[in-house]
Amino acid sequence: MSNFRGYLVKAYNGTILDQYLAAEGFKCTPDQRQDKDSYRDGYGILHRNVLPGVTSTLELTTLDGLNVDQVAAFKEAIESGIINSMERKLTLTYWNDERMAYCTDTFYMPDMTFTYSRIQDNTLIYKSTTFKFIGYGEQR
Repeated sequence: MSNFRGYLVKAYNGTILDQYLAAEGFKCTPDQRQDKDSYRDGYGILHRNVLPGVTSTLELTTLDGLNVDQVAAFKEAIESGIINSMERKLTLTYWNDERMAYCTDTFYMPDMTFTYSRIQDNTLIYKSTTFKFIGYGEQR
């Protein structure tokens, strides 16, 4: 039986972020292996040196048409897990398909680009925005 509890990603403060996501707005590349000094020999055979650490990457794409208050609530939830604001280092809990379980990991969030659809009734209306989260990694 699956450990899935009905959500894809949760902020540190407990906010389920799925409510802000577009259909197919959650992408996860879980438990990525990392190599160090791997090479192909003179016969073309690959010799891998796989490190014990793995890292995950998340992409969250918001719904098109969120207003400024909704985007602020989404960002506030994400920022509740901030460990280091200068690095944008934070904690999120997400569904990891490789482990078929929820994982809580530390990520950094690179720069975002926001695009506005329009101004309506004294509020900004946003186009969908993709937030990326790159894992710091953990040893398995």
